[in-house]
Amino acid sequence: MTNKTLVLVPAGTSEKKIAERIKGIAPEEILVFHVRQGMSPNKGGLLGGGAITVELNPQYKIRTRHHKYLCMTFDCEGETPVGNPEITFSVDEEDDLADRLYWRQVSRG
Repeated sequence: MTNKTLVLVPAGTSEKKIAERIKGIAPEEILVFHVRQGMSPNKGGLLGGGAITVELNPQYKIRTRHHKYLCMTFDCEGETPVGNPEITFSVDEEDDLADRLYWRQVSRG
């Protein structure tokens, strides 16, 4: 990954809190959300899942057709995302992204 700081968002975080955290993301941060399903049968994070990372898109204000947030899915070793992302997508709306992440968390408490 990059020299950015990984910030683990705890499993069980509410959808509202996830949206607030995404809105407050700093350019030097990458948010890490552990998800139920792993991306590879050989690796798994907490409870055998993978991770979705969220970071600000550095191209967002430079080019008009780029989305605000970059999201990548990773396998995990323990709590740390490893390797190359298997799927990459981008979004603009924090609330829509928070909804997607909320329903994919390892545990919703």
